[in-house]
Amino acid sequence: MGYHYVVIGAGRQGVAAAYDLARHGEAERITLVDLNPHAAEAGAERLNRLLGRSVAEAKFGDASRPETLAPLLSEAAGMLSAASYRFNLGLARLAVETRTHMVD
Repeated sequence: MGYHYVVIGAGRQGVAAAYDLARHGEAERITLVDLNPHAAEAGAERLNRLLGRSVAEAKFGDASRPETLAPLLSEAAGMLSAASYRFNLGLARLAVETRTHMVD
């Protein structure tokens, strides 16, 4: 039985962190969230190709409006922020409100 992780930010840092979660964090599912849906989709496709299995999915999300991300966390074991530091306070508050583990 694996875990579901949500990674906020699908740039190089987010994709690299998601890869590590998939390889070493017993990930069953990883949701890559980005303001740019094309970046999220490209990141998910790259992860799935590198891992040789379908583990990553892409979602549109806006870290500047963390309340809109709450539904994505309902089944998540944890959230990793690979977004700009200026979003961390709002994301941390969201993690507390949704009782979700978070790392940035």
